Amino acid sequence: DGYVSAVERPELGCCLGSYEQLGEILENHEYDGLIVALEPHETQYMKHVLAAADKEGIDVKLIPFFNEYYPAYPTIDRVGRTKLINLRATPLDSTGNAMIKRAMDIAGSIALILLTSPVMLTVAIGVKLSSPGPVFFVQERIGKDKKPFYMHKFRSMRVDIDHEGWSTDYDPRKTRFGSMIRKYSLDELPQLFDVLIGNMSLVGPRPEIPRFVRQFKEEIPLY
Repeated sequence: DGYVSAVERPELGCCLGSYEQLGEILENHEYDGLIVALEPHETQYMKHVLAAADKEGIDVKLIPFFNEYYPAYPTIDRVGRTKLINLRATPLDSTGNAMIKRAMDIAGSIALILLTSPVMLTVAIGVKLSSPGPVFFVQERIGKDKKPFYMHKFRSMRVDIDHEGWSTDYDPRKTRFGSMIRKYSLDELPQLFDVLIGNMSLVGPRPEIPRFVRQFKEEIPLY
């Protein structure tokens, strides 16, 4: 085993020669494969390196010089003869996958709405009787493609206080009935309607408040 390079790099082991000598080296020795890790200023050697490997029928693997930005499973798009590497591709970029997921969201939300409708009716009555104010808590959130929408929950807090922050288990803003429905996540049930109309999904990241989105995208890579 060894390497070829325009300059010697002792940290890589044994230097077998230069790029120009690669064809002769591969012809006179038996190697299982060739790993190409050219630097940006060495790309002019790529054609020669690939031709030498192809001539001897040797498997070639490439380490791109922008390896740290390369996704584990890259998607390659084509525009004419130009190949484009999509660094931020997701499975839902596929129209077929997106349609399947949306169909599952519609079917799942309808089924769950029907199954939980007696529970939702009971919770709605409990919210109305437990404290003055509306049954639902409606708040702006940020959804897919940074699109704002209004998310619905059963109200679990008093109406005369700020609801912008995250709540805790012993939050004084919550009503007694609100604490109970929060404990069992019953306050989240109206979000099934948000899923049905397409603002949310049964499986997906948490849609956050706009000011938290602005904060997190500065602090969390790829948020």
